[in-house]
Amino acid sequence: MTSPAGAFFEQKREWSRRKHEVLEGYLAPFWRIVGRDGKPVYVVDGFAGRGEFGEGREREDGSPLLAAKIAYELADTGRYSPFCINVEADVAEYERLVAVTRPYADRVENLRGPFADHVDGTLARIGMRPSMFFLDPFGPGGLEWTTLEKIGRRPKHLKTEILINVNAPKVDRHAGWLDSFGQKPRPAFLRLLDRIFGCEDWQLLWEQPAPSEVRYQRITAFYLKRVHEVFGFGGAVYPVRTVETGQLKYHMLFFTRHPLGLRIMNSIMYGVEERYLKDRAHFLGRFARQMDMFAEPEPDIEEVEAQAVRELEHDILALGRRRITMTFGGVQDELLHKWFGRMVEKHFRQACARLIDQGHIDRKDSRGITDKTILEFR
Repeated sequence: MTSPAGAFFEQKREWSRRKHEVLEGYLAPFWRIVGRDGKPVYVVDGFAGRGEFGEGREREDGSPLLAAKIAYELADTGRYSPFCINVEADVAEYERLVAVTRPYADRVENLRGPFADHVDGTLARIGMRPSMFFLDPFGPGGLEWTTLEKIGRRPKHLKTEILINVNAPKVDRHAGWLDSFGQKPRPAFLRLLDRIFGCEDWQLLWEQPAPSEVRYQRITAFYLKRVHEVFGFGGAVYPVRTVETGQLKYHMLFFTRHPLGLRIMNSIMYGVEERYLKDRAHFLGRFARQMDMFAEPEPDIEEVEAQAVRELEHDILALGRRRITMTFGGVQDELLHKWFGRMVEKHFRQACARLIDQGHIDRKDSRGITDKTILEFR
């Protein structure tokens, strides 16, 4: 009988591809930037799985193989020393993981068992070196707060970044047991969410009725705020949705203590989102032609982006009126959380340039806009 985890890896879903695009896009710049001293830098995949999806011609790389190949290429330059640590609890999946990563064995260490059992040893192995944790549990109960806390409590001067899959729809379904008084399963579900969030305050999110999409946003916003307040990480959210229905599958939450990390990840997630929107537009256009040739066309990506830039201009003006004088880099850092994955540096530069032309901003530099350009708001 195939285990749930085994069934999951039989085929790589399109939403899983986007999740891996995010990871794959970030790993190389992360390893290059924090590993410039040539000393070891670690990426830890806490829920690694078998390392691949599918069989034969349908086979696709999973996160451990994607990371191993990037690490191998960077190590081959002789300038970097990247290492991958993979953890997998399922025995059969672990054995497959070992087999598929064997060609990269000098850059990969595989550990069998739950991530919670290995987190202390992994942190000891990493020591004071930079590290990134990719935490993609199979279900909301895989990553409890006590485990995350061990990573989050690393000294703040150490370079630590975290990319987490938070399955808000499943968390929301579990929270539905709040109103199921007298039902035997109720305490177990509620205790599980207590362990995930590390507190009981999450229950307040369901005090006021709200549509499911609003509840999902509340869940991730609560998690982001809690990680920030307890561990001091800045963070941002990227929603991973299906192409055909636009249904939310989960949120990718990225945590870092350095603005540069946030900007790099923002650029990567923008590219992933742009490809998603093109795929979605292509599907909707094909579907509309099949169902109703007179259907109103969806606005194209350029129109949506132009509208977003106009909204960004309003946000920049509102921020500037509170601060009066800011650098261009500071403007990006302040507003990136709201526009994460939707606006990148070129859009911020475009919006600021328009505001300068309109007389709303004076700039100290006579030409161009760089991170250090001082903007004075009128």
